[in-house]
Amino acid sequence: MRVVTTTVPVHGSDIECMVSVKTAGDVPKGRVFDVVKALRGIEATAPVEMGDVILANAAGTGVDVIATKRA
Repeated sequence: MRVVTTTVPVHGSDIECMVSVKTAGDVPKGRVFDVVKALRGIEATAPVEMGDVILANAAGTGVDVIATKRA
């Protein structure tokens, strides 16, 4: 099991143009690249708060991807 971390672009933010995100829980090791692929093309819309769900049920894993900071 792994936690996936990466960044996604933020549209309409004066604070940041990218926001860091992570899975809210562990993802099976064999599904990590599926989660990363599901995040391709995802763009958050400002305002983004820490803990906001950026992608629900990422790649059908049952795990949400959440923001780790404000943007």
